[in-house]
Amino acid sequence: MLAISCRLFAACPQNGHELLKQFVSHIAIDSEKKAFKVINLCQKHGLMEHERVVYSIIARRALQQGRYGASIHWYIMSGEERRVASVAMRFMEEYVRAEVVAENSLTRMASASSEPVDVASHPDLARIFEIDGMVNALTPLHVTTNKLGFLLKYCKLNKLFRNGDYDAAGRLIVEVLIDRIAPKKFWLHILYRKALPLLEYKPRLIFDPEASCALMQALEELSMSHRKEYLNVLNDEDGEKQCQEIRYGITNNLSRSLLSSAPLPYSPIISNVMR
Repeated sequence: MLAISCRLFAACPQNGHELLKQFVSHIAIDSEKKAFKVINLCQKHGLMEHERVVYSIIARRALQQGRYGASIHWYIMSGEERRVASVAMRFMEEYVRAEVVAENSLTRMASASSEPVDVASHPDLARIFEIDGMVNALTPLHVTTNKLGFLLKYCKLNKLFRNGDYDAAGRLIVEVLIDRIAPKKFWLHILYRKALPLLEYKPRLIFDPEASCALMQALEELSMSHRKEYLNVLNDEDGEKQCQEIRYGITNNLSRSLLSSAPLPYSPIISNVMR
């Protein structure tokens, strides 16, 4: 019915295109199926502006449903970069919160039971894997803002941790901090939840002196910013205490790395980043 109506308006000898635009603009988009039909009609008749409006409607509904990946995709299609950045930040905040909840829950379970924790079936981790899947669906071609780029790199960082590739994880941590790919509100989370375990990694050094100094530089900048939200991504966390633990970890790692004579594969990369 929609297609027939559009053909009739398009065939009008006088003001047919204007009538067609008015008709399309008044179509109620009440489902994704209908939205795709309207998009096809817009593409067929060259109604690019109306096509972007439909993308925006789909994106907004996906966001309301908590489908962040889909929302980002459709906002990119609509050309709304500010909304892409905004949704990416909300996505990242949920990602961080889900991670912390799962980690705390696993810690409590491990301390309360002598049996091994079944990580694969843990409900809190299920949400993290779901988020990973949504982020992975966003290809590098979709990266239009730094905030979205950080979201993709953070997902990659978690994958490196799961695969035990700690050297690559260390390089990526320094990269997102020094190149300011990571928004500052997530710096403390990265330093405490990601960098600190690597700083305390006993089998071998992950960060050499230059990398340690780069992490300390990020920590000091964060501490001197006097922005409380930077030290409290999650309302129930003590940012000041975490900063002290990170500073202690960096100092110890720096001492270990200075005493070590073995060269690390990290140095050339950090040297390039620091230039």
